[in-house]
Amino acid sequence: MSPTKARVWETNIDESIIYVSLTGDRLDEAIEVLNEAFFKHENVCKAIGLPNNPEAIKECDEMVRDTAKQGVSVIAIHKDTNKIVGVSLNKIQHKNTASNEYNKMFIEKAKYKETKTVLEFMAHWEDSVDPFTPNNADCLMELVFLGVLPEFSGKGIGYTLSAVSLRLATKLFKVDKQHVITIN
Repeated sequence: MSPTKARVWETNIDESIIYVSLTGDRLDEAIEVLNEAFFKHENVCKAIGLPNNPEAIKECDEMVRDTAKQGVSVIAIHKDTNKIVGVSLNKIQHKNTASNEYNKMFIEKAKYKETKTVLEFMAHWEDSVDPFTPNNADCLMELVFLGVLPEFSGKGIGYTLSAVSLRLATKLFKVDKQHVITIN
């Protein structure tokens, strides 16, 4: 796959971290970062034992890959090494399209109880909360997973990934579709 030009959103003060849209040529690396930074360290994942089952973590890759196809995710790249150090995996949700149907598709395919439990937890909370009605919205962008490699934590990368994701959602709200990146 040839490299896709990523939309640059921001750089940090010392210009060591660049925040860009996730493109298809960086997807495998972004998945590796989420596997290391999110699935091994996030509290719910730890509570159900996901970090203890590398195969269950890998099983989450299909959902991450599918979600990334929406083209609204953001990555943080360390400028000196050109390595991804943080990922904000985002997806678009529509009021009339049940997000839980999306989760259930992956729950049914899950081979490992840890994967199934994480996905069921996500489905439960998405069933329990209606973000559309109180905000009078038909569509929203959800930050699904946010992960920063442990050696880069405490540097504001997660905060900036969230802020950039919010900025992207605002641009999409204003119907600025040029900021969506196609990932095959």
